[in-house]
Amino acid sequence: MAFGTFKVLAGDFQSGNASQYVDGKLIMKTEGKFFREKIPVTEIATLERATEEAIINTGGAIGWGLAGSLMFGPAGLVAGLMLGGKGQEITFICTFKDGRKFLATTSSKLFHILEKVALSISFDSNFTAKQEKSRKKKWGVVKVLSILLAAIVGFTILMARSHG
Repeated sequence: MAFGTFKVLAGDFQSGNASQYVDGKLIMKTEGKFFREKIPVTEIATLERATEEAIINTGGAIGWGLAGSLMFGPAGLVAGLMLGGKGQEITFICTFKDGRKFLATTSSKLFHILEKVALSISFDSNFTAKQEKSRKKKWGVVKVLSILLAAIVGFTILMARSHG
């Protein structure tokens, strides 16, 4: 049973230490709701370490609303968030398929578990998409050949009747 906790710093979920990873689900508190939401890891669209570029790109896209960072400026915010990646803590950005996002910090152990799960989900969905595309291609060829064969048979029958 995989288990771990993480601290949400900003995003579409309530900030604080109330978030957990338990058996393939992220359990997170949403602002204004009493119960925590259980989100299967299969709903993760992207999971990445919070680099300066990732923080700026994602932060600009959804407006993290970190008012406290205004005191220290963007450089202070980025430096503070990235300090987590230097030791036992890692700061990361997670985006779900429904578009919700959050910035959080957790142990390097839990981050690597989440990273493996997200990578395997991404690999599985890419592999499945490639299989589906290949299957559709094969069926396309079969349909064309079937139509061509039907046309040849029909033409042959028509020619036989007109000469007979």
